[in-house]
Amino acid sequence: MKQVFKMNKIFFALVAFAVLCSPLVFAAQVDVYFPKSQVVSDNGVVDLGIVGPGQTLKIGIRSNTNEFHKTTGKEFLWSQLKILQNSLPIGWSSEDSLLFASEKIASVIVSKDAKDGTYTFDLKVVQDAGQIEPLTFKAKIRVTKEVFDLILLNEPVKAEAGENAVYFFKLKNKSSASEAFKIVAKGLPSGIATEYDSPLIAPFSEQTIEYSLNPKEQGNYKFTIFATALSSDKLIKQQEFLLFVGSSIFGDLKATTRGAMIFPSIEQAIYSLFGLLSLLF
Repeated sequence: MKQVFKMNKIFFALVAFAVLCSPLVFAAQVDVYFPKSQVVSDNGVVDLGIVGPGQTLKIGIRSNTNEFHKTTGKEFLWSQLKILQNSLPIGWSSEDSLLFASEKIASVIVSKDAKDGTYTFDLKVVQDAGQIEPLTFKAKIRVTKEVFDLILLNEPVKAEAGENAVYFFKLKNKSSASEAFKIVAKGLPSGIATEYDSPLIAPFSEQTIEYSLNPKEQGNYKFTIFATALSSDKLIKQQEFLLFVGSSIFGDLKATTRGAMIFPSIEQAIYSLFGLLSLLF
């Protein structure tokens, strides 16, 4: 009996010695900082928010592993973030992060034909020296076409013929992916509107857009502005706008040379003179 007890003491002593001498503390985790900040352990799940069809989702992690060498106290670092291709939905593609980069950023490109719904795929982080076992976790993402808002800030706009009519509106990106947009007005006479490409708007942020029209003739116009994501023409918003174009004094003076305005005979000569002078400018 004493011999068995002695053997048990030796066994537990050896186990304790092995633990104390082990270079690792087993508490590995992944610190996801983009697009949403969250920490995940092995076999855990991260929620990456929403994306639209055709958008490119970037996933960034820090190198920290939360595992330290017992003797040196130095933290081991992850070498690479990988997307497990066979876990992606059909039609999706991906790109792993660069090896040994200080911040690992991998990319997933959503299929342009992706239907609305919730999808999952698997990721893996590895430590190139093999001092830590790879850690695998799952990402959840919701696909929807409602990834941005187009918000008008001033309307209706009034302008003089030949002068710029300036509209201000806000593009609010609700997606976990960065996006740029093409802005175009439709329903106006030719030559008034131009296309405009917005800057790249980061996830969960907004950008105020200044959009100018150059009306040539007087009139009241009702038209539509379309904002379309550059990643997919399925991501589109539209709003109807009003534009009131009035006459300018300079335009009225020019009109006198064409007999477009009628004045009393005494004043006709004066206005005709003004009209001739206006043609010089």
